[in-house]
Amino acid sequence: MELSTKSKEILAREPQKQIDNIVNFVNNGSINPLEAKLVFSEIKKTLEKAEKDIAETLIDFAETNELDKFPYKLDGYEVSMQEGSGRYDFSHITEIQQLENQLKELKEQHKEAHKKHLKGQMLVTSDGEVVEPAAFKSYGKQVRFKKVR
Repeated sequence: MELSTKSKEILAREPQKQIDNIVNFVNNGSINPLEAKLVFSEIKKTLEKAEKDIAETLIDFAETNELDKFPYKLDGYEVSMQEGSGRYDFSHITEIQQLENQLKELKEQHKEAHKKHLKGQMLVTSDGEVVEPAAFKSYGKQVRFKKVR
């Protein structure tokens, strides 16, 4: 199956080209990179909302067309449906909660040892054991945007 005429009309507006143009304008100094990042953030939010808005209809369509049994061909893509992943919940198991709390405290102790290590100091427990500093990995600088009202 091919894309519908309506979908082709939407894609004919070439959103990828528009995005590429913004990148090029930033790279050649025509547009402030902060403005471009803000535009991209707003586009991302809009797309995420749009995906949420059609999610239920998408699942209904997939179930109606039995995409879990018969993959759907669409413009060079094979579309299928599968069960999403699950997660185990241990919150009702006291033993696990206690161990997780102990682990949290232990991690905090090693973080504190790292902070002291940066100052040339050591963290020593009440039993006289030296606490090994945690390793710290920085992910570099980030530019953050916060909506002000």
